[in-house]
Amino acid sequence: MKQSSLQVLTLTAILLAANCLGQESKQPQARSLEVADVVTLLQSGMGEDVVISKLQKDGKAFDLSAEDLMTLKKAGATNAVLKMMLSPSIGSAIPTTQQPAAAAASGLPDEQGVYAKIKGEWKQIDPEIVNMRTANMLGAAFSYGISKAKIKGDIDGTRSKVQLAGPVEILVRCADGVSASEYNVVKMEEKAGRREFEAAKMGFASAQGGVRKGVVAVKFEKVGKATYTGVLSNVSRGEYGILPPGAATSATTGSAGKIYTFSIIE
Repeated sequence: MKQSSLQVLTLTAILLAANCLGQESKQPQARSLEVADVVTLLQSGMGEDVVISKLQKDGKAFDLSAEDLMTLKKAGATNAVLKMMLSPSIGSAIPTTQQPAAAAASGLPDEQGVYAKIKGEWKQIDPEIVNMRTANMLGAAFSYGISKAKIKGDIDGTRSKVQLAGPVEILVRCADGVSASEYNVVKMEEKAGRREFEAAKMGFASAQGGVRKGVVAVKFEKVGKATYTGVLSNVSRGEYGILPPGAATSATTGSAGKIYTFSIIE
């Protein structure tokens, strides 16, 4: 009788252990990062240190093609991010981009993005989503290119959350290899429930990229590594945006990107 009870207990223990192993094997495995995931992180405004930490934790070595490298660079990937993607074990030993001692002493930000000086301090401007759409395509078709179609950028809402008084001092912390002169500052028109600017004109044979209307001239001065400042002076009240490199020249209908927006209220 005792032997039979022992056998039952042993069998029960084996079944319980097998059930636990089965439950563990059914748990979903974490998905490794892909190039598209890294592009999404960069375009959402995540800092270099955050992206590198995520890549380091994932531990995946990417086999990046030339096209992948170009896509990542356009999205704002620094050399440190690319090195981490190619070789996590080596990349983890490479320090992320550090600001020079002079920049640190002057209080310049070291995270990539666009900033406005508010009460003597640099405050980061969060990006908004800009949607591209084609306007006047029907007119262009009927006139065989005489009346050209336009690609316009739309941002939801008629007001930016960032309210500033002119003149406005702007700081741009670029990705490595990018200059502030590649950014476009535009004044936007207020429409029904949105803000709008013209991104490009296009005919049937070609597209003329770049911001076409409402561009605001700004002279940027380099003040540190990949860091530039400029002043928007003599600007009127209204809605403004700063387009990062590639947002206007690669604009196509149905595409979306980011823009750093602010309102000048006085």
